[in-house]
Formats: sequence, C-alpha cells, structure tokens
Amino acid sequence: MPPEYLVYIAKYGYWALFALVFMQEIGIPSPLPNELILTFAGYLSYKGILFFPFVFGLVCLADWIGTSLLFFVFYFFSRGIVAVKTYFFPKPHGLLVNLNRHVDENRRMKLYALRLAPFIRGYTSIAAGMLRIQPRVFIKVVGLSALTWAIFYLGIGYLFGPYWEILEQNIGHVKVAATAGSIIVVCFIGLKLLINSLLKRQSHN
Repeated sequence: MPPEYLVYIAKYGYWALFALVFMQEIGIPSPLPNELILTFAGYLSYKGILFFPFVFGLVCLADWIGTSLLFFVFYFFSRGIVAVKTYFFPKPHGLLVNLNRHVDENRRMKLYALRLAPFIRGYTSIAAGMLRIQPRVFIKVVGLSALTWAIFYLGIGYLFGPYWEILEQNIGHVKVAATAGSIIVVCFIGLKLLINSLLKRQSHN
C-alpha cells in the first residue's frame, strides 16, 4: 500500500476511511481500490488501532450513501450526462448498455451480485439509475450488498492480521479470488433465473 495512504489513514482514522470509500462510490477515481482500503482497515482493527464494529458501520454507511447518490444522479439526469461525454463518464457506452440488459427491478438478486463484483460495482449503480429502477428497491438491495462487501474485506484484514505482511504482498491474488467468486455468484444467479424462467414458460404451456 502506498505510504501516503498509510499516513493519511493513520492520521485521520475513521474520517479517512469514510472519505476514501465515499469518494470512490460517487465515481471519483482513486489509485487505491476500496477493497484494499477495507482490508487494511480490518488489519488496523486487529491491531487495536481502530474499533472493528465502528469501522464496519462507517464503511457500510459510506458505501450506501455514495452509491445511492450516484444512482440518483443518473436516475434524474442520465440523458444529459450521456449526451455530454466527460471525464466523469469514462467507460464505453456499450458497457452500460450491457449492464442495462441484466439489471432490472425484477432481478434483485442479480443487482445484489453485481454490486459485489469488483470493477463493475459503480457502473451497476449507474445502470440501475439509467433504468430508473424504483429507488426503494435499489436502496434496500445496495444496503444488503454494502453489509456483505464490508464484512468480507474487513474480515480478511482482521482474520489475517498476524500475517499482514504476507497478505499485503499477495493482495493481488486476494482480489483476483474475490473477483472470481463474484463472477461465479453472478453466473449462478443468472442460471437460476434462466431455469426459473424456463419452468414458468413450461407451466404456462
């Protein structure tokens, strides 16, 4: 982890965690992924520098508020944002179109799974806003995903606290494993939805 981030988190503690997680969730790019920030926060909790329950609640709140703001921006202003392509909207439009095909208010589990997948978490919120998914549906789903996401990465940092140096050296492998796990979950949910759809069609026939 870059030393300047270590100094920042060590100096400002909880406020630093909230700010770093919140900024990424509203779409501000950062050289340090939130997954690594949470893992380090879990390690600091293991060391007794931070209080784990408070860190967990703060991280969940930052994630929930940040992604909800991003959702509402695109919920109300998506047409204008897409029309004016800026740095705030750097990814190819095709990615969002593809996400639009897979996220809708009738597939809450898929939305939940996509919100757990690294790299596309934020774009899932954008797609959900563009699809104008009911806010009450989105807020409930991302609240649950925030709890799951936070406890997973904070837990890794806490449980592997005694082996932090080894974990830090292999954090890339941890993220790859988490990404693979998220993809498996998404595929499993997609397969389950497909099977349910086929069964419904057969019952109607």
